[in-house]
Amino acid sequence: MDNWNTSVSGNFNSAANRGNGVPISSDTAVFRRGDGVCYTVSLNTSAPGFPTLVHTVDRFVVGSNVVTLARLNLGGSTTLAVNNATTTASGRGIVVGDLATYTETLNTSFVVSGVAATIADATGFVGTWNVNPGSVTISNNGEGGAPDSHSLIVRTNFATIC
Repeated sequence: MDNWNTSVSGNFNSAANRGNGVPISSDTAVFRRGDGVCYTVSLNTSAPGFPTLVHTVDRFVVGSNVVTLARLNLGGSTTLAVNNATTTASGRGIVVGDLATYTETLNTSFVVSGVAATIADATGFVGTWNVNPGSVTISNNGEGGAPDSHSLIVRTNFATIC
């Protein structure tokens, strides 16, 4: 598990901002700084005109805070690929809202891809994923291919005030 260790904005690729260094494809990237904490995490991008730079993690978890993922270089491109193939609710690769009574929000402005996502893990949980502009690709959002009680709601044209 690799926890974001600062309550201020910074670079995803900076080991100083992470508990265990820059996350790699076998890591769980966790963003949980506390209710009311709001910050931006920038991901390195390719140079304009070059292939997309892909950042790969096993799992991506957003807990109590508001985190905005942004491209470091607006002229380049980046993708966050979450590799975990688990489709059961307890181990999905992308989780936004894993703690009750807190506000957990993820804002993204580039492509995020994964096999399954949980937004608000149980009754009473608050999880929001805002996408603007960009896209979310989830290849399965239910156990065994069947939908479950959670919904994936994508909002665009959002504004975050911290």
